[in-house]
Parts: sequence; structure tokens; C-alpha cells
Amino acid sequence: MVRTFVSMGSAQAPFRVATLAVFLGLTLIPLVRPGMFMDGLLYLTVAHNLAHGFGSFWQPRFSQEGLLQQPTFHEHPPLAFGMEALWFRIFGDGFWVEGAYALAMAVLTGWLLILLWRMVWGPEKPERDLWWLPVLFWIITPAVHWSVQNHMQENTMAVFTVAAVLCTVRGMRAVGHAWGHFAAVGLLSCAAALVKGPPGLFPIGAPLLWGLFASRPDLRKGMLGTVVASACLVLCFVFLFSWPEARSSLMQYAEGRLLHRIDQDPTVDYRWRTVQHLFLAMLGPLLLTLIAVLSARRSGQQGPMVAGKKATALIAIGLSGALPLMLTMVQKSFYMVAALPMIAVGLAVWAAPQVVRWTEHERTAPGRKAMNTVALLSLAAVLLAAVLFFGKPSRDAELLNDTALIGGVVPPHALVSAEQPVLDQWNFQSYLMRYHFISLTGKPDQPFAVTVEGSPGPAGYERLPLATERIHLWQRARTSAHQVPMK
Repeated sequence: MVRTFVSMGSAQAPFRVATLAVFLGLTLIPLVRPGMFMDGLLYLTVAHNLAHGFGSFWQPRFSQEGLLQQPTFHEHPPLAFGMEALWFRIFGDGFWVEGAYALAMAVLTGWLLILLWRMVWGPEKPERDLWWLPVLFWIITPAVHWSVQNHMQENTMAVFTVAAVLCTVRGMRAVGHAWGHFAAVGLLSCAAALVKGPPGLFPIGAPLLWGLFASRPDLRKGMLGTVVASACLVLCFVFLFSWPEARSSLMQYAEGRLLHRIDQDPTVDYRWRTVQHLFLAMLGPLLLTLIAVLSARRSGQQGPMVAGKKATALIAIGLSGALPLMLTMVQKSFYMVAALPMIAVGLAVWAAPQVVRWTEHERTAPGRKAMNTVALLSLAAVLLAAVLFFGKPSRDAELLNDTALIGGVVPPHALVSAEQPVLDQWNFQSYLMRYHFISLTGKPDQPFAVTVEGSPGPAGYERLPLATERIHLWQRARTSAHQVPMK
């Protein structure tokens, strides 16, 4: 794939290389640096535990004490944890392994977008060679590259949703029966839901939407496709709920997390916030598309209008995954990340006829060599930056320092007493588990204890002389016969 990007023999070559530079600049550089957003850190910790036999696929675990009084981790269904656990088993425990997983999911999604793009245009259209355009529109979306950088579940879920839409287009364009393609849509939608619940189910409606809006509408086939995909999805869940371990796990997720969160833990104060999130997320691709379409109209070109039906179908599929989030008051911008690739492709389809003219014009332009040079230098600069920043924390530098020092003293699998301010620092808890298998507890009288900077420490413990910055480590004094609980 990289070789295809950097080949400089066509008019599209500098744009492909520039897109690769943007892609790696927004993903690789952050991913080679330790430290990330709390949610993603929790997820990779659970996956790492699973890779080492702590917890099981259907009953994963965060630590010995669990999370929020729950011994097992059911914030989300377990498929992504299982996938990454396998990744850890293959590649080991280095800090870079989770970054490599996130990058692999992003690369796989980008590759699927290229396949979808080629399928949409077919073999005869010059726009087919613009496969870098949907990748660029997708990766520059802030919610997308933020999710990749921070190891969010949506990054894995997008692989399944884009694959499902690809199967949809193949099925709708297949001559004769396409049941296998539509059955695959159901299976992939089930897999997406097993990553992060209901937001992964929207591809089920993709055949119907393609049948309504595409350039060769076929409503009957679209309805049949959605029926077949839905039937396959139902069969998958019937099988899962007939499996006791799976049923128990999924019910714990649905009752303890999903329904509870919807009912008691809203994140927005009005339902239309998702529209705001969506507009801001896609503002860059929208502006670029608008420039291309207006430029084409000014020159009297009809390409964007012809491409509009394909674009409308893809955007409708993407919106079917984003807008239903308004049904609840639990809305965050990254929840729609698995639906944004289809919107990005749809906008790129609209812009493509004019972009073809721009890029073909550059084939003989005097600045052609300069464009190639700038693109290659940009790619080289990104790769150099990744080498220079490798291993340097992007956030939580002090906590990572304290984790390394504490982990060098406390034995693996130990249970360490912690005062409440430390227990509230979930990043620190996650780092201890991820790198050293050390669990924190509010229970006193453990061999070791940790406190925040400035705390006098628990009675009967002596502070160890480590160069920690925010979290201090204490060890029970050997002469102490009785321990006083920490406040």
C-alpha cells in the first residue's frame, strides 16, 4: 500500500504522497509516544490483561478491585478487547504495541475506503484514480484522527462498518443473486455492535438507502438486501443469547452500562448537539467539496451533478449512523466516528470530477517537479519526527515517571493501598495495570501504599526515597505492629 502511495509515475502521485504524509502525521507521530486519553487507556489495559490471562473474553477485568464496584469490565461489549489481546500476544508488551494496533485499524479502514471508492466509480472512470481523496477527507476529520490517537473503540468499529458498506455496494451492483454480500452486511454489523453496541448497527439499512438514492436505484433489491442482512443479524444474536457466557456478558453491558447511562448519565443538554458535532467534524471536507463544486459550476462542468446520486447515497448511509445518536441525551463527538467514513467518501465523490481536472492540469504544469519534491520532503519530515519523538510522552509525563519508579519496587500482581485522591486518578491506575499488573485498593493495611504529593502518608508506613513527582510510595514499617487506616 505504501509503495502504491509513493510511486511518482502518474499525475496523482504527489497527491497520494501528500495524503500519506498527512495520514501519518496525524496518526503515527502521536502513536509512537506514551500517554493517552483516559477512556482509551482503560480499554487497552483491559485488552492487555486479557492477553495475559487476567479475565476472560466474556468477563474481562480491569484490576483486582474492578471498576466502579464492578469486578468485571462491561463498559462495552468485548470484541475489540479480544482482538487487541490477540495483538498483544503476537507482538508483546512494549508501549508501542497498542499504538501499532490503533495504526493498523486506521490503515485497514483506509484500505477499505479505497476499495469502496473503486467500487463506487467502476473501472472506466478517471475519478477511480483519485482514491487518495476519500482517505484525505476522512483522516483530516478531527474526531477521526483524535479517536485513532487515543485508542477509542470507534477506531476498531469503523473497520466493520466500512466493510459492511463495501459489501452493500458490491451486493447492489452484483448481477443476479447477492445474498452472500447482504448476509456479510449482517455479520459485519453484528461484529461492529460487539465492539461498541448499537451505534455499529446502522449498516443494516445501507442496502435500502443505496437502493433509494444511488445512480441506478433499485428499491426492491435494496429492501431485499436489508431484510437478508437483518435476518442474519438476528440469527447472530439468537446464537449469542443462547450461549450462557455470552448472554451473561451482554446483559451485564446492556443493563449495567447502556440502559443506566441513557437513563441517568446524560452528556448534553439538548438533542441537536449531534448535528453541531457532525457539522464541526466535517467542516474541512465540506469546505473543500464546496470549493470544487462551485469551481466546476463556474466553468460549466456537470460532473459534480452527475456524481451527486452516488454521493447522496453514501452520505445518507453515513447520516443513518450519526443522526440516531440524537435519540438519547448521551452524545459525544467521537460516537459517530464509525459513520464518518461514508460521509467523507460521499463528499469526495461530489468533489471528484473537478479534482480530476485540477490534477490532470498539473500533469504538465511547470510546478510538477516542485510538487513531487514538496510531497516527498513532507513525508520524510513526518517519518523523521516519528523517530525523534519515539518514546517521549505526549501527556501524563509525571504519572508515567511515577509509574515506572513505583513498578520497579512493588512486585507484579500486588495490591496497593491508596487514598481517594489517588483512586480518582484513573490514568495512573491504568498505567500501573498496563505496565506492571499492580492494582490499587481503598482497603488499608497492604504492604505498600500510595498518596498524592503533600499527603502526610498513612500511620505506620515510611516513605520510600524515590524521585516521584505526583504520587509517593510508602512501605509498611517493619517495626509497626498495627496499622491505622488511611483517610
